Order: sequence, then structure tokens, then C-alpha cells
Amino acid sequence: MACGIARLGAQESAPRGVRVSVGSGVETADAAAGRAGASLASTRIAAEASQQRRSPRGSLRAWSGVTADQWWQTGVRRSIAAAANVDGGVTLTRRMRLDFAERVSSAPLDLFAPRGAGVIAGAPPTVLSGSEIPATRTLSHNGLISLARTIGPRSQVVVSGTQAIAMTGRDRVATSGATGRFERQVGRFTRWHAGYGFVLSSEQRVEHAAERRQNADVAFDYTRPLPFWGHTTLAASAGGSLLTEAAGRRVRMNAGASLDHRLNGRWSVNVDYARPVEYLAGVVQPLVTDSVRVGAAGLLPRQISFAIAAGASSGSVGVVGGSRFASYVGTAHASRRLGPDWQLDIEVHDSWYRFDASPGAGIPAAFARRGFRAGLVWIPRMRG
Repeated sequence: MACGIARLGAQESAPRGVRVSVGSGVETADAAAGRAGASLASTRIAAEASQQRRSPRGSLRAWSGVTADQWWQTGVRRSIAAAANVDGGVTLTRRMRLDFAERVSSAPLDLFAPRGAGVIAGAPPTVLSGSEIPATRTLSHNGLISLARTIGPRSQVVVSGTQAIAMTGRDRVATSGATGRFERQVGRFTRWHAGYGFVLSSEQRVEHAAERRQNADVAFDYTRPLPFWGHTTLAASAGGSLLTEAAGRRVRMNAGASLDHRLNGRWSVNVDYARPVEYLAGVVQPLVTDSVRVGAAGLLPRQISFAIAAGASSGSVGVVGGSRFASYVGTAHASRRLGPDWQLDIEVHDSWYRFDASPGAGIPAAFARRGFRAGLVWIPRMRG
């Protein structure tokens, strides 16, 4: 595998980028969701670097970023966060492909990161150092590796493994899992899959906190452009799964749908619904979630780029008999080019979550955050 990855870097010029921004903003954060909380103003400096290499056999992408917030109020500590991502894939043989992804970060705990809470699909990796519950800073690592083998003109088998480790103070939560999946195309737009997997979770500070969960699922997936509605693509899936842990078993209906529509050459909208099972840093139990998300992006007059997204989710902590939770995230972002290398960015965000009981040590049961930020961004054009 190492030799295959090394060869990727020697065959094609590498698209790369650097992004540096300086801005100021105001945020309010409170551990009692729904209350305004105290306003905090800060100056934020952020820098990102990315590089990508491609060859006929695969691809390799690397990204790293660091963010520092200097709060204007006395007695509030500077907040710094850093993260790095590496992901790619290698075609090992004519029928076999290996894909991998790794992320390491050190940042204040961010419970709004899960997909169910409204993260914009396809957004680049980010690292935040704002008011994300600063008392619970987390060092985390997430890894994924999968091997796919084609076993026929319409079938393939995918075996994957995942690992997530989060350390917050003296707390350490580790989750490891493996999954096997068989997929078969049964029509131009339809395929079905069947899979089985298990997850082992443990928490360092709680005696006998290790738990093992099993998941078996069967589902159909359907994706096609709609013939009666131009520039629109529908994707849907439906099936069932059996979730098993020490506390008991639960049969869960798996369903998801997304609709992407391009209004014209400048605007597009998307809506999607999903029922993911998500794992968070600092929380041993998984979040069994129902979520919906809407978004739109396009160009305003004077070449102003604009994007808006909102998402809401609700569910329970744990497979059987866990406490309930709900969350919401809304963001709006506008940017305008000021020259070949500079642009002005403005962002507004609003988010909150509420659990019936605290989901982990040091994590408040309720939290709200909203704010506004504006700044200048330097994106130099790369040569070569």
C-alpha cells in the first residue's frame, strides 16, 4: 500500500491552495439553550493549506488548518484549534480498490459537527476555536479504511474498518468497528445491499464501560434524474436494520432521501432526510437520529456568492431506552471578490441543542450559540 501511495505523488502536477483570513465578530454562548448569554467579541486569524495529487491509479489529498481567537474581554483565554486531514484511494488491481481517510484535531468540543445537525454537504474540512464549550477541549482522531472488490459485472463486496478516539481531560472514549457489505446493481437506477457490522466502545474513567453493538441491515438504493423536472436528481433508500447492545435489541427502519435541483446557471437548492446512527467525541453511547437539512447556494448581483443552510435533528442517546435530544443549526455566508487574491467574507450562524440529561462528562445538557463575523480573506493564486 505504501508503494502505491508513493507513486501517486510522482505522476501529475498537484492542485494546491493556501487560504489566510483575518476577521472580527461577536458570539453569544450559554449552557442554558434558548437564553441569550453573554456576548463575546474576538479577532480571529485562520490559515489553511491543501494539496492534491492524482494519477491513473488513484488520488491523495491533504489538508491542514489552524484557527486562533483573541477575545477582547479581559479574563477570557485565547482559543486555538488545529486539525489535519489525509484521504485518498488506490486502485490495487483491475477488480480491487483501497480507500482511506484520517483526521486528527485539537479543538474545543463541537457537538454541532454531526451530519444530523445540519452540516453543509460537500463542505471543505474546517477547524473552529470559538465558543464551542471551551471547558471541554478535545484531542480526537478518526480513521477509516475500506477495501472494495468487484465480483461480477453488477456486484461488489466492501469491507471497512473505523476507529475514533477522543480525549477530554482525563476522559478517553474509543470506538472501533468493522463492517462487511454486499452490493448489487439490479437496474439502471436501483441497487440493493446487505451488510453486517459491529462496534466496540469503551470509556477510560468508568469501570466496565466497554460496550459492543451489532448491526445487520438490508436496503434498496435508488438514484436518477427526474424526467419530468429538468436539472433535478432524486436519491432515496429504504430498508431495515437490527441494532444490538447489552441493554437489548431494537429493529429500526432505515430511510433516506435527497433532492438536488439547479434553478438556473447561478442557483441550486437541495433537501435531504436521513436516519443516521452517529458517534460523538466524549459520548460513549451512539446518537440514533432523525434529521432533515435544506440548503441553497448561488450568485447575487455584483458577483456576490451566497449560501444558506439549515438542519434539525432529534433522537435518542443509545440504542435502547436512552434520553431524548434535539438540535438545530442555521448558517448564512456571503463573499465578494475584491481582487484576484482577496475577498470579503460575512457569516451569520445560529445553533442550539438540548438533551434530557448530560450525554457525557463535562458536557452540558443544553447549549446555545449564535453570532456574526466579517473579515478579509487572502487566497493567493498558485503557480506551477
